[in-house]
Amino acid sequence: MSNPTATARSLASGESPCRVEKDILIVDADLHVCETLWTLFQGAGYQPCVASTAQDAAARIALRAPLALVVDWSLPDCSGLSFLLDLRAEPCTKRLPAIMLSARDDADDCVRALDAGADDFVRKPFSPRELLSRLRVLLRPMPRAETSTRISVNGLTLDMAAMRVESEADCGEAALPLSPFECQLLHFFLTHGHRVYSRREIIGELYGPQAGGHHDDRSVDHHVFHLRKALRALGHDTVIETVRGRGYRLTDRIAPQAADAVLAAAPATARPPASAAR
Repeated sequence: MSNPTATARSLASGESPCRVEKDILIVDADLHVCETLWTLFQGAGYQPCVASTAQDAAARIALRAPLALVVDWSLPDCSGLSFLLDLRAEPCTKRLPAIMLSARDDADDCVRALDAGADDFVRKPFSPRELLSRLRVLLRPMPRAETSTRISVNGLTLDMAAMRVESEADCGEAALPLSPFECQLLHFFLTHGHRVYSRREIIGELYGPQAGGHHDDRSVDHHVFHLRKALRALGHDTVIETVRGRGYRLTDRIAPQAADAVLAAAPATARPPASAAR
């Protein structure tokens, strides 16, 4: 049998698969979970399709990319975590919106899933309404500024159209890509001033006013942690401050960091020519 994710890795050498605007791919070996999600997504106007293994899912994605992916951590042929890592390694599936499901009880699993490229993490058993709410957030169109898709605060610029964040330095600029959810979370902080927002308020803003009772406050902590980790490479991880006992807020504090270090952390394609750095 071929490697479960070989088909996914082969996508880089061919044309990108055709994206189907309403397809949601469910990757789970649990028949009950698949039936529940199928009914849920179909009732919400999506077109669900099911794969019980990573190999089957990779083959389906190679034929036509879904609008989003809901994948279980524990699959028969490999872990959902390694499957997602392989998808994120390929340009054509790098930004495919993905939610990781897990019945494991390890407290660090959420962080591991986000590090592997999941846009969100939901523990089993889950509330169908919560999962649907989280999916809708991932698929929500990026907020549009009236005059520009770029928002700048203290040398940190969020480009909504390109879904990337940029940092200005004395010797040039560096940029890093963000996931759709990270983009929305950073957009929220950059456009909501310096007021302290509770975790419940952040959930309400991102998932909608009806979602507050269906989301764990810790999910906000995990997403802020992952966003800070992304911003750390640009020296801006302190722009979101934790206010103990209250929540989070945008600050004016920027971590001191040499321009050379900022550029060294960015991908080679994001760095300016050597002549521009002098």
